[in-house]
Amino acid sequence: MQFVAAYAMAARRRLPWPTPPRWRSVPSRLAQREIECRTRRRARAARIARDMHDILAHAVSVMVVQAEGRPVASPRTAARSVAAFDA
Repeated sequence: MQFVAAYAMAARRRLPWPTPPRWRSVPSRLAQREIECRTRRRARAARIARDMHDILAHAVSVMVVQAEGRPVASPRTAARSVAAFDA
């Protein structure tokens, strides 16, 4: 019985089970697809972040320009505008 076990182990070492190339490549194709999906998701998130940054930066700059232009545009309420921004 020991001879049979030793023979089987030796035969297994010498002749590994053949794996067809298409079966062997399935996990690598799935991994590649997963990497591509992650890359696309990250690119999309970066694009959205850039767009949000541009929108917010524009909105804030408009607010600053309006706030600084208010005392000049209406001299009658300039003191009140300056006091409101100093508070």
